[in-house]
Amino acid sequence: MEVEPFPTVAPKPIMNFREKLMNPGGIGVHKEDLVGMEEDKLTIEDDDFLVSEGTRGPCIRFCTKVKERLYRPWRNAIIIKLMGRTHTYSFLLARLRQKWSLLKGAMSLIDLENNFYVVRFVLEDDMRYVFSREPWVIAGQSLVMQRWKLGFDHNSTITRMAVWVRITGLHVEWFNPEAIKRIGDLIGVTYRIDTLTVAQARGKYSRICIELDLTKPLIANVQVEVKSHGNFSLWLPSL
Repeated sequence: MEVEPFPTVAPKPIMNFREKLMNPGGIGVHKEDLVGMEEDKLTIEDDDFLVSEGTRGPCIRFCTKVKERLYRPWRNAIIIKLMGRTHTYSFLLARLRQKWSLLKGAMSLIDLENNFYVVRFVLEDDMRYVFSREPWVIAGQSLVMQRWKLGFDHNSTITRMAVWVRITGLHVEWFNPEAIKRIGDLIGVTYRIDTLTVAQARGKYSRICIELDLTKPLIANVQVEVKSHGNFSLWLPSL
């Protein structure tokens, strides 16, 4: 009787540092998503850096030319964080792909400490599109985002965030973009006004995007022409 041999399982390839960076955890980022993200091979010569003794051990300093090459791949990157409860990497990546389905190029997601993430875009237009549609809400939570910056500290505290505010009880004659902007500025910094509000197509409430200063108490009510219009309330997504 012939016995079929057990199938051999190919060993899992060992990922180098760059592969782990581009595909953290080995999930989420597909090969096709990396098209356009390849960088020219960087060669660092002996005279491109200096090594000295620091207060906590050996210290290396790279020359400006090397640092510019190291920073270049991140020029179209943003830093994001979901306010509230945490979610898995796979869940967030799937939701971002769903929300940003109109992107023209590839994107990748890289997890950092303290629930921060870096999103890298191949195209600058895609990065601008994401910012122009801010704020985004995922699973009822606001997605805070900022441009990638050199030396980002993942231990830093988020002090500002953009949210959609729904103003109820406002008379329709105030549904003027300039008036709505001034009213929104009482709460924070008005970013954008919903198109239905501008067109006066919705009279039950107006909807505006406002940047809040999280170091200050949240303003829940403001007054417009107090003698004739009284108070109106605000609606915020879950934070």
